[in-house]
Amino acid sequence: MKEYKIYDNWKESYFIKRINRFTIMIRTNKNEILNAYLPNTGRLEEHLIPENRIYLTKIKTEKFNYKAISTFYQNSFVFIDTIKLNKLFEIFVNEGLIDEFKNPILLCNEYSIKKHRFDFSLRDFYHKKVLIEIKSCTLCHNHTAMFPDAPSKRALSHILLLSYLADLGYKPWIIFLISHNFVEKFIPNFHTDPDFAKTLLKLDNLNIAAFKYKLINPGTVDLDSITKVKLDMDTIKTHLTISGSYLLILENPEDKKIQVGSLGKIAFKKGYYVYVGSALNGIDKRVRRHYSKIKNKRWHIDYISPSPMKIIRNFKIRRKDRIEDRLAYDLMKISDSRIPKFGSSDSTLDSHLFFFKTSPLQKQDFIKIVLNYQTFTEKAG
Repeated sequence: MKEYKIYDNWKESYFIKRINRFTIMIRTNKNEILNAYLPNTGRLEEHLIPENRIYLTKIKTEKFNYKAISTFYQNSFVFIDTIKLNKLFEIFVNEGLIDEFKNPILLCNEYSIKKHRFDFSLRDFYHKKVLIEIKSCTLCHNHTAMFPDAPSKRALSHILLLSYLADLGYKPWIIFLISHNFVEKFIPNFHTDPDFAKTLLKLDNLNIAAFKYKLINPGTVDLDSITKVKLDMDTIKTHLTISGSYLLILENPEDKKIQVGSLGKIAFKKGYYVYVGSALNGIDKRVRRHYSKIKNKRWHIDYISPSPMKIIRNFKIRRKDRIEDRLAYDLMKISDSRIPKFGSSDSTLDSHLFFFKTSPLQKQDFIKIVLNYQTFTEKAG
């Protein structure tokens, strides 16, 4: 085993909450509460769950003494420090670990063209200029990796420009680096960013590859572990449609009674509610409608969103198969209670609205259900 130490020191801590894009609050093993720098702008929702392990390294800035570098998810360390990712890729190439980039001539990082900056440029064996964009993939669930975990206009603009430059004689690559031991395939995340996935699928002049690498510990890479991962584009071709199911997470700030159409007045407790819906004729349009304040009250959900309850998050699951009832059944098992007959007039279940005393976004079993269906692994997960 050939090891490369990214960091010489690290310590274990436990996640409390995310304060902003680059700051998290953690608890150390000595029960100290402090803020740490988070060098990753992704959502990281499956990682940033209260009491999940966060590994830190010491730094010294005006605001922080520690930086988050790794987490632990599904029996694997996951590297979340995007600042160090390009250095890792450079080592992979210089060590000859990636067949596609062996024996490079003049490997340069941060190459700028057309007002865009790409991660690397190099001359290949045939002296053709190669442009490489690296993407950090931290989302891996039930052996399936996905990118991005949030809509990314920047990633979309990068692949469009790379395709344009291919027509000018460049050889463009987009590389997804996945720090998870057990990943078996990679799917562009069309649930979260359909434009990115659709564009990636149709750009036939863009070279695409995904590689996984193993962390031996939170700060050390096993260089012998670099392995190419299967790209699963068939799933996009099959399931990237306008139909699908979705979840709305709503916050109810206080106990209240609300008139809900023919169901009459319903007592809603203070807390959080998850609504399961489906849309056969346009999932994006349907979800946008739920945020609109001006609309005819057509469904039960219209009586509580976006007022008097506030929608704090939505999850879209783009699939051709009907999963609404299965999704609701799984949520029923982890919820604190449900509202009978709500949103279930054409369902085999008695409710599609589930109550949680605390935010489901902070519960690993809730995030697991979402990812099970987004990765098409609900039967395995």
